[in-house]
Amino acid sequence: MSIARLGAHQLSSAAVLYADGSGPQWSFLERLFQQPHARSWVFCRSEIIACAWFSVIETEAELIDIRVLSHHQGTGIGHRLLTKALEELGSERISTIYLEVRESNVAAQKLYTRLGFLPEGRRAAYYPTIEGREDAVLMRKTIEAS
Repeated sequence: MSIARLGAHQLSSAAVLYADGSGPQWSFLERLFQQPHARSWVFCRSEIIACAWFSVIETEAELIDIRVLSHHQGTGIGHRLLTKALEELGSERISTIYLEVRESNVAAQKLYTRLGFLPEGRRAAYYPTIEGREDAVLMRKTIEAS
């Protein structure tokens, strides 16, 4: 198994992670990948089982999405993938990383907290749900210069 930057030759293989239609639209991620400010990592065994997408502007980055195949969730893959991505972003002199997460996604919030992200605010009624709308929790991590 390995964690590495997503290569153009792997792009179609990563699309499988988005087959259920949840999260960002695949067409958006394909366009993001083509941009010089995009950073993407994948976790591979014999296939891509996880990926993380970031947008980088100067010394700040935003986690756009992290996706782990459902039957691999809860195994530490997301933690390992984000740890590697955060290390590499830090080596690029990125000092602050932002993200937003559904209020109901407690597992993701716990993961982000373990990685050093702190809650910074909320976006009321940000995400659509079957019942109506759900708040987004905004989180931030500061990376110390080494």
